[in-house]
Amino acid sequence: MSENKTISPPPLWHLSLARVLFCFLFIFFVYRTLASVVNIIYFASQPASAIQVSANESRYIFPGLFGYYRIPFDYLAVYDGITNGKLFALSITIAGFLFKDIPLLVIINLGRILFKNLKGSYTPFTAGTTSCIKKIGIIMICMGSLSKLLIQVSVNVVNLHRFNCVNPYEPSWILAGIFTFLLADIFARGCYLQQESDETL
Repeated sequence: MSENKTISPPPLWHLSLARVLFCFLFIFFVYRTLASVVNIIYFASQPASAIQVSANESRYIFPGLFGYYRIPFDYLAVYDGITNGKLFALSITIAGFLFKDIPLLVIINLGRILFKNLKGSYTPFTAGTTSCIKKIGIIMICMGSLSKLLIQVSVNVVNLHRFNCVNPYEPSWILAGIFTFLLADIFARGCYLQQESDETL
């Protein structure tokens, strides 16, 4: 005679660990974003002669209040013609803040919310989970398609008064975003099936 055994739910320690890691990442990116804001204020308050931009064989280098900036030539599509160090430093830090730091901060926060939803729900297939994954995928695709392009164009227009870009797309971000968006579609289908199952029960 067989006995009915209660099946215990799978352990959620891995979700708790991932949530903790995302919290640390969130704190790190908040610090990085605040450092960018402080550096922007610092560059804006300094006279042009106080900000010296140097260059080696492959990148521009200049100091901020929080650390040094080392920006490759190819990333900016700027190879010469920099005459105003203050304007150059400001344009890079503001563009990086708007088109890199803020989207990354949003992604990390969405990841934190995602793992919080997974831990608090009996099923991963919920509308909230699907929405978070879809938003992360969209932001990744936008970053891969636009972030580097907007940084290059803005820095070139502000400093050299020309529209210039070189290899402005980041395929790794685009590919990761596409896979994440496909994952969101899988979760949306699972959410629909979960709803049907709940209604049947």
